[in-house]
Amino acid sequence: MIEKFRQKMKGWRTILFGGLVAAAGTVTDLLDALKAIDIAPLLPPAHALKIIAALGVVTVLLRLVTTGRVGRKDF
Repeated sequence: MIEKFRQKMKGWRTILFGGLVAAAGTVTDLLDALKAIDIAPLLPPAHALKIIAALGVVTVLLRLVTTGRVGRKDF
């Protein structure tokens, strides 16, 4: 049962990870704009949000171009 679930999730885990990383950047930007948190201690202030968003986008793009369609195992 677990193996069947793992096969169904092939590719979706990477897209989910990339989406979460990109969403983290967006949420951090919003919280910073609302002055709810101070991100300066977490990441270099000039580039922090760009780094987070780029990681998410690159992860999703790599998933799409490296192993074919989501959910299919190519040999």
